[in-house]
Amino acid sequence: MNFELIFAAGLPVFLAALGAHVLHWRIKRPRRDVVALCATFLILPALLIFSIPFLPIGPGVLDLEEAFAAYLLHFGLSGVYISSYPAFQAVSPSLQILQLFKTSGSGGLSRAEIFQGFDPTSIVSARVRDLEDSNLIKRQGRGFALTWRGRAVAGLYSLYRKSLGLSVRGG
Repeated sequence: MNFELIFAAGLPVFLAALGAHVLHWRIKRPRRDVVALCATFLILPALLIFSIPFLPIGPGVLDLEEAFAAYLLHFGLSGVYISSYPAFQAVSPSLQILQLFKTSGSGGLSRAEIFQGFDPTSIVSARVRDLEDSNLIKRQGRGFALTWRGRAVAGLYSLYRKSLGLSVRGG
């Protein structure tokens, strides 16, 4: 197994997927961003990497075992990126607070100055919009209700927090 070939195939494919992702999102952010992320980082790269051994230049360059290893490298890098994506794309109060401190200088900030920079309604509205765009909730009457997908995610979330000994609500 040629590890240089594995890196030479897996890393550029990840970087190409990352570039395609940034370009796509800058032009027009997809409504179903999770589906677009999976297509960009998991499905299209798999088709590309696993086709290499069967291309005229592929045999002797990258065999199927090395293609699998290259995809595992790409998959690992993509998994880390995809799992961190929600924190960066969303309006995160924690990241906003860090930005406030970054721009405040060495004097720091008082509690009142921290709270002054936030509109809790806009933060919640943005999260509700994200949940609706991801088909985790749907409009029902004058409010919202969980979809089957939302119930599944909420159930897994509750199970995970309970397994860590944390309360189901809160952070």
